[in-house]
Amino acid sequence: MPYNIDSYYKAAAPNSTDLISIIDIEGNYSFVGESVERQLGYTSGELVGTNAFQYIHPDDIQKASFALAQIAGQAKITTPLFRFRAKDGAYHWIETTVTNMLDDPEINGLVTNSKDVTDLVELDAQRKLNHTYYYSLFLNHPDALFYLSSEGIIYNCNLAFSAITGYNEYQLPDTKFISLIDPEYQKRVSDEFAGALNGVVASLEVKARHKSGNELYLQFTFIPVFFDFKVKEVQCVAKDITGKYLQQLELRKLSLVASKITNGVIIADEDEKIEWVNEGFCRLTGYLTTDLVQVSLGEFLIGEKNANVSNNLIRQYFKNNTPAPLEILTYKKNGEEIWFLVEITPIKNEQNKVSGFISILTDITGKKAKEMEALMLTKNLFDRNKELQEIENMLNQDLKIPLQQIQKLISKVTTSDSASNYERTLDKVISLIDSLHTTSKRDSQPK
Repeated sequence: MPYNIDSYYKAAAPNSTDLISIIDIEGNYSFVGESVERQLGYTSGELVGTNAFQYIHPDDIQKASFALAQIAGQAKITTPLFRFRAKDGAYHWIETTVTNMLDDPEINGLVTNSKDVTDLVELDAQRKLNHTYYYSLFLNHPDALFYLSSEGIIYNCNLAFSAITGYNEYQLPDTKFISLIDPEYQKRVSDEFAGALNGVVASLEVKARHKSGNELYLQFTFIPVFFDFKVKEVQCVAKDITGKYLQQLELRKLSLVASKITNGVIIADEDEKIEWVNEGFCRLTGYLTTDLVQVSLGEFLIGEKNANVSNNLIRQYFKNNTPAPLEILTYKKNGEEIWFLVEITPIKNEQNKVSGFISILTDITGKKAKEMEALMLTKNLFDRNKELQEIENMLNQDLKIPLQQIQKLISKVTTSDSASNYERTLDKVISLIDSLHTTSKRDSQPK
């Protein structure tokens, strides 16, 4: 190595982080600066005399060779980024500028000035990966996502935006999003959007219009997007709550009707947790809505003392998801028994999935009391009939012998008998008949 080159390097760049080297047209090292040890772990002596390509990642050799070949006839080139193996075996990303000094008799080679840009490359790769994640999330998110300029112009919409509204961004050039909002809601939406432009996240429920003209109910969330500490644009998330809104509307109507009827009404969520009871239920049981909110409907119906309905039977009613009547003995708040005819009806959403339950409770305590009274009367009649059957059997047994004696006496009476003999026989018959009459009266008396 010429002395003046080594002296120049030591004087000009003793603490440089750049990797300075001289290679020939084949890539063989004739000089390597000392900074290589700090960057890659090799000493200069370990690299001088070796070929640079043996340290380059196999996947990058072709592009590095092609770049080096371009130096002929040019003063300077910058190679594409490539990976260079450090002494510990790890690959570092290298950015290299090659200066052609083959015609310089003092150098007679290609001077390379390389920088380790591994951190920058990895940071850029992470940024690209993050952008890929974000774009995938943005594009495929189930809610409508779109951006609004500071003037409220819609652009950059995702797939769900088209599915929910019927529009795509190409059908909405220079369209202000406020034009899609029902006039009744436009003032409030404009105020919340203005707040987002001032850096405030806002969320509200609004009525909008589908491309077909149908009503849409959306939950809007405005999210300010900052750049250099200023709001550059606003990202909007629009969740379709049309089904939920209409269901709540129907439930409000149902609740209004249910509050006026005398039957008990219980509304529970999809997890069977009680959400609301009507006035009729409170009047029948003594419970208030606050007593039962988040209590399991099944647990309430069964109760601690209920023996006529099993937990498995109640579970089966919920599992079947079809309306079904069920007679249940349960208890008022004061512990008094009450019988209900319960009809459990599932509430299903647009996807035909159960989103709640409505239970109608009819007080049948009076009916069950009459049924019990009729049952007791039937039992009493059965017992009385049994007693009468026993009396009949006993009478048959008591009358059998006297009747046989009467028959025997009568058979002895003939027209040739004397008057005195006839009278004696007749007296015995009359005596036996009186005895039978007395026995009959005695046995017919109530016990």
